[in-house]
Amino acid sequence: MNIAPVSELLPGETPPELWTPTELLLAFSKRFLVLFLLMNLSLPLWLPYLALRPWMGRPPHVPTAGRFFWFLGRILGEQPCSGPIVMRIRSALLLGWAQQLCLVPIFGMAWYLDRLLYGSQLDGQKIVAPFFELSAARSGSTQLAHHLEEDPHFVAPNLMQFLFPYLWLWKLAPQTLGRVVRKEQVQKFVLRQVPERYLERHELDPYCTDTFEVPFLAMHLGTLAMGLGANVMRQTLSATRNSPWTVATWEQDLPDYIEAIGKKLLLWRGEPCRLMIKGHFLGSAEALERRFPDALFMTMIRDPAKRIQSTLNFHRCQPGDGLVGPPRWSELVAYDLPEEITYCKDEQQWFMYGNRKNRMVIRFEDYRRDLPGSLRRVYQELLGMAERPQPAEHASRKRSGYSVDRSLEQMGVDPAALEVELADYRRWCAGEDAAPRTSG
Repeated sequence: MNIAPVSELLPGETPPELWTPTELLLAFSKRFLVLFLLMNLSLPLWLPYLALRPWMGRPPHVPTAGRFFWFLGRILGEQPCSGPIVMRIRSALLLGWAQQLCLVPIFGMAWYLDRLLYGSQLDGQKIVAPFFELSAARSGSTQLAHHLEEDPHFVAPNLMQFLFPYLWLWKLAPQTLGRVVRKEQVQKFVLRQVPERYLERHELDPYCTDTFEVPFLAMHLGTLAMGLGANVMRQTLSATRNSPWTVATWEQDLPDYIEAIGKKLLLWRGEPCRLMIKGHFLGSAEALERRFPDALFMTMIRDPAKRIQSTLNFHRCQPGDGLVGPPRWSELVAYDLPEEITYCKDEQQWFMYGNRKNRMVIRFEDYRRDLPGSLRRVYQELLGMAERPQPAEHASRKRSGYSVDRSLEQMGVDPAALEVELADYRRWCAGEDAAPRTSG
């Protein structure tokens, strides 16, 4: 569908802060210092990492050399989308790229250490009937995941385990740093690193589960894509099943990563439980079903116009590189709108057809109106369990008065045309055109 011209600044919106020469000098000096420290830390690790890699393989959260070269070409050759000061943006992206490169042997050796210490134990772990909460962004899936993870029947990776996916570190941290740093201090520190406008729209707790593929894509240089425009975002971040640019990411790297993290979680928990992963990685659904034939899949569906509006505003508020700035509205809409439309259609196709015994749909309005009833459906119809824990009370989050809250029209999107484009999906969300599912 056509997108109207988008104004980058509307009346009443706060204009972006301008960098003074002194601020720029200080910011870049800090970046160079971080890069210098990372270079010195990573330099002695390159030789053992490269020596072990032919034997132990590339860790799934480490980008390929081809991806590094591809991004370098985009940084040096593309027209960045985040502002007119091109040299500042290119320099910031190039520094970010260099920092990511320095992290390769650090991440790689940390990953290999798990294999060296726990290889046979990890190989002995069996992931049985994993549960994937797989839905579109801004559908209410995070809230539901937080209710489910309170059940000890599940084991789900929390945000800290996303960021540091190393079993040896999970075991070591409580006995070392955990003795002097309290959990509350870590929570406050993490929240201070995130813009308030982001926290307005997202429940964030480092000790709760979150969207699985976000830190994974960040490790694969995804944060650089946000500064390079819609075309680069489409070629590196697209989560639709049929994107030709991201097939290897969704069908090989992410399933490998999920399997590895899942086995680490099972060994770390030390008792039988069901792996639960929440995310928006529809592009991995078929690969995960092939890898785990007994896997269970659930989605939360919501009115697409409201959800897409929320998604666009939310992505504008994502934490990012302050020197680069957020994606321009025009670039963000050019990427997000067709991506979300395609996601809706693929989601409907995948969850309505095929093996419906292992797939369930929860409607957002049903969930809001009757949380206990929605959880009961998940347990009884999908998990085949008669009992379920009573959902705990969670702190309510404000749902209006956001710092960034554009309407679809203000983002150049015609709501009427969007409704026509997604008419079938809207009927599905309303329960008017849903295929019957078989309990299993």
